[in-house]
Amino acid sequence: MFSRQETVDAVASFYRQIIKQPYLDDNALTMPPGNGWTPVNSSRQNKRLLVEYETVPAAYTQRNGGAAFMNELHPLPAYCVYLTEDVDREGYSLILDTNIGTVTAFSIAGYEITVDYDTYEALPDRDRWKAHRVLPVTDFFDLWSRKYARLVHMLVPNPIGQPTTGALFVREDNRRKAERLAMDTGPFEEWQPDVREGTNPEEAVRRRYTAV
Repeated sequence: MFSRQETVDAVASFYRQIIKQPYLDDNALTMPPGNGWTPVNSSRQNKRLLVEYETVPAAYTQRNGGAAFMNELHPLPAYCVYLTEDVDREGYSLILDTNIGTVTAFSIAGYEITVDYDTYEALPDRDRWKAHRVLPVTDFFDLWSRKYARLVHMLVPNPIGQPTTGALFVREDNRRKAERLAMDTGPFEEWQPDVREGTNPEEAVRRRYTAV
């Protein structure tokens, strides 16, 4: 059964995990008072903080572009809302169903489609989001949180600061394998940088993680 509080807690827990990443300050996450914010601080929305590859929180303070543009291109029922938006075709526009408490992992690239490719291609653009993987909101954000907690993903500062403030490094760039690593409950794999003669330690760390 859908629980509003469990949904709030799942999303908040994910963002608490995100701010542990080395590219964000502890004050990057601000929680609203019980009666909400009036008005919302739009300047924070414009920073495009990375939370996954080519994925940023949905910006509802922008009249043009962002979540508003996604809702025009892929309109949602009144009980659904975009939680994130894609920066480019590789990103995710996560869709929360507030009736049943699920998250749809919608990507333009079709990474999470649940139908065969020909069926997907035959769908109108406005309906393609419906053919992507759906998980309970608690399960979905637990999985995404574990990717960072288990160091399968790591966010670092983006030196050029655009199109997002962060850059993503991954230990495994295959999405399914990355999920299996994230859900592993065993001890962390012991690993040390390759510091043999002639090896730059910083480069050894970069080889451990792959920029995507």
